[in-house]
Amino acid sequence: MTPHSHALIDVLKDWRLWPTLNQYQPDECEFVPLEQGLTNENWLITLPNKTKQQFVIRINAKNAKVLNIHHQNEYEIVEGISQLNICPAITYKDANYKYWVRPYISGDTLAEYQNRGLSMTDKLQSVADTLKRAHCQPIQNHWPSVNTFVRTEFFWAQILPNPSMQKDGIEALKHQLDSALQPITHQVALCHMDTNLHNWIVDESGSLHLIDWEYAGLGNPIWDLAVFSDSAKLSQSDDSKLLEFYGKYTLDELELAKQQMEYLSILWFAIQENTHSNTLMCELNNLAIRVK
Repeated sequence: MTPHSHALIDVLKDWRLWPTLNQYQPDECEFVPLEQGLTNENWLITLPNKTKQQFVIRINAKNAKVLNIHHQNEYEIVEGISQLNICPAITYKDANYKYWVRPYISGDTLAEYQNRGLSMTDKLQSVADTLKRAHCQPIQNHWPSVNTFVRTEFFWAQILPNPSMQKDGIEALKHQLDSALQPITHQVALCHMDTNLHNWIVDESGSLHLIDWEYAGLGNPIWDLAVFSDSAKLSQSDDSKLLEFYGKYTLDELELAKQQMEYLSILWFAIQENTHSNTLMCELNNLAIRVK
């Protein structure tokens, strides 16, 4: 094993503290980088035992504060959600939440499932049931409250000071979208907030898991349905089935939630990828055209 990541080399200094893994030496194990993350650095570790146990090291991104991520809250949330077998429990966490280690789920993401040309329709009930169980999880008041207006303002506060931004045109679009996509009164529940297809894994037994809870918080449950629907590019018929399985909400409510989540997503990517002003204006304008 010859890791090429300085971040990985740094966290391996704690190897002796990691349960199960510390029965072996790092150079006895296989390390493979996982590419699916957009922010964090992830490594798959395969142990040299008979069962070839596998774990994931997630080294958290340094820009967590900029992206409004609270890893301590995420850890508490995962501890509860893992009891429902929705995601794996964390094997070891760094005291400062710099990284953690968890079991690897062997299987396919729903993105891979869809890319093979398989229909998402037969997964809708499992998705709805999983989200319902998560949304019924007992909540803690100190977990971050997700208000779409507050979160977009948080992102805008980092975007607008950029000297390259064409402020006149962008601020006009901001005002239009802020007015049209105001949050409405809603049930408060634990929400994942990033239920895109890459975060869903179908394991080898066919069970469905939802991983990566770093954006989770207390919000409107329909947002999780909206992000999933948008990511899966569901038809209106499948949207109706998803809502029927979930047992709540209308198509109009789902459409508004999709627009709210797309607005957040555009701004998130603008920060993460330092989106050019013209590109940002184009994306915001396309959204504004669809907003009623």
